[in-house]
Amino acid sequence: MPVRPGWLDQLARALKNWSDSKRGKRKGPRMGFPRYKSKRKTTPSVRFTTGTIRLEEDRRHVTFPVLGTIRARESTRKLHRRIAAGTAVVKSATARREAGRWFVSFTC
Repeated sequence: MPVRPGWLDQLARALKNWSDSKRGKRKGPRMGFPRYKSKRKTTPSVRFTTGTIRLEEDRRHVTFPVLGTIRARESTRKLHRRIAAGTAVVKSATARREAGRWFVSFTC
């Protein structure tokens, strides 16, 4: 499947799962047509799968394409070391806003 922006990728996957489920190609119970989430009731979050997700040299800041630089609460020293050594690659990063703060989780 080609790489798309975060929400477009999720929508494409949901439609494919629904289509495969309807045709009987997908195991498990039948899936319904994908529904859109309310902007008011859900936690605002964004998933970055492409673009430059950069860990700064001070190991306390993470830079995203649209959000800009966000300070990390914990040190990202271990992740920074593994990326520099070539033993880890950041596949995606999910940023969510909770209680007035941004929280980031990485998928490596």
